Amino acid sequence: MKLKIKSQIKEVDLILLFDVMALLIFGLVSVASASFPTTIKYDVNRFYYLIRQLVWMVLGIFSVLFIIKVNKNFIKKILIGFFF
Repeated sequence: MKLKIKSQIKEVDLILLFDVMALLIFGLVSVASASFPTTIKYDVNRFYYLIRQLVWMVLGIFSVLFIIKVNKNFIKKILIGFFF
């Protein structure tokens, strides 16, 4: 099991992973800085929009990991059921 995980880690494109992580962090910083005046105006928690963005980001990451792990033939069977 441990060897399988190590082989999967070696297959990861590190440049793509770094770019995605950088964009996620940049997005969080942007949401935090842009929503600060809005939170003051509507008198809500300062981190309200940041927390919402973080929750959706985590759900998106788990969704991507789930889709990567699911068998491709299983996905094809499900999608054919949607279209016919």
